[in-house]
Amino acid sequence: MSKKERQFGPETAFRDAAARALTERLDALMAHEAGTRTGTDPEELHDMRVASRRLRAAVEAFSVCYQGKEFARVAKQTKELTDALGGVRDSDVLLARMEAYAATVPPDERPAIAGFIGRIEADRETRRATMLRALDDLAATHYAKRFRAVAAHPTN
Repeated sequence: MSKKERQFGPETAFRDAAARALTERLDALMAHEAGTRTGTDPEELHDMRVASRRLRAAVEAFSVCYQGKEFARVAKQTKELTDALGGVRDSDVLLARMEAYAATVPPDERPAIAGFIGRIEADRETRRATMLRALDDLAATHYAKRFRAVAAHPTN
């Protein structure tokens, strides 16, 4: 799709803008799924979290155009995914800050900080397992396909 095709103008019906915006946000989200699953590049998780927050905001903004159980279901899954991604990303940020801090403290304080870092790492793994279950749920329920179908047919 060209940039001109993606632009909205006064001739664009609100319901058409809603469908296009939601689909574009969904595409941005799903583009980072594989990288987020592997966990080798923290930027993939960061980018997916940002995309999920933007999608969630668009879902809320355009909810006036949609009704029914299927819209409510994809909206709920979007929220759950956003929360799961946020938990892992927050842990990553805290770990990075604590590791940087640990490098600045006297050697006799490092064991205590290392213990704290260990707890954060364990918590991160728990959160990552939750995130992976959320991603598995999206795949098992054909979230992206269902989302596209719902987005393509605004009711208002």
